[in-house]
Amino acid sequence: MVGARIKRQDILRGDSALHLWVVLDEAVLRRTVGDTEIMARQLKHLHEAAQYPNIDIQVLPFSAGAHAAGAGHFVVLGHDNEREPLNSMGIVYIEMRRRGLYLEDP
Repeated sequence: MVGARIKRQDILRGDSALHLWVVLDEAVLRRTVGDTEIMARQLKHLHEAAQYPNIDIQVLPFSAGAHAAGAGHFVVLGHDNEREPLNSMGIVYIEMRRRGLYLEDP
């Protein structure tokens, strides 16, 4: 499984790399998983990934309060203007417990 995950990351590297824009809730950075060494390696990996020109990582701070993703995660699939998918003709994919839902209306 680790090999498959590493291979999947290859789509973020190279000439035809996809653009990845991630907004992380502050909680995922503060909740300890494993020990401090594992957490440090995870943060280092995020920092290194953010150095790629096609990867944007943002952190939604606790101070932002309630937000649209409060009930779970979603993916915005943009294509016209990748840096502003909410302003372009994008599709939102919401993964639920037993199925996924695609929303196309603005």
